[in-house]
Amino acid sequence: MTAKWEQALQQISTEERTPDNFLSQIKKFVAKLIADVPTQLTGNSAIKQQINHQQQAQKSAEVFLETPQATVLNKQKFYIVKPKQGEDFTLPKKWSSKTLGKTAIKALVTKGETSKLKGFKSKKGKSFDAKLKLDGHKLSFDFD
Repeated sequence: MTAKWEQALQQISTEERTPDNFLSQIKKFVAKLIADVPTQLTGNSAIKQQINHQQQAQKSAEVFLETPQATVLNKQKFYIVKPKQGEDFTLPKKWSSKTLGKTAIKALVTKGETSKLKGFKSKKGKSFDAKLKLDGHKLSFDFD
């Protein structure tokens, strides 16, 4: 390709060809490349397989939990709860220095509360046990 362009530039310098003609041909070439790329991508089975593999890996990495009520996505510092009905909301991964695991998140999403959990820490550093309750989209302690 570059040899042809060098030849065309040589022809321009000897006035056998116009710069406008050269630029016009380059524009057509680039337009054809842009039009052909999607076809080449979809026609290449190795590329299709890699795209599919990456999409599956991304999806499985994001889905933390699936229940009949909602899908829970795993983000870096929080979970996104996507209910089958209603608006999405978030839940923290840590609450009062306690990491909320799959069992606790599942209980919150399906029942709206957890069983009594151990290992919470107050602002003063004192350990305590409590249930977590989901009221609407707000997480709170239940000391009953």
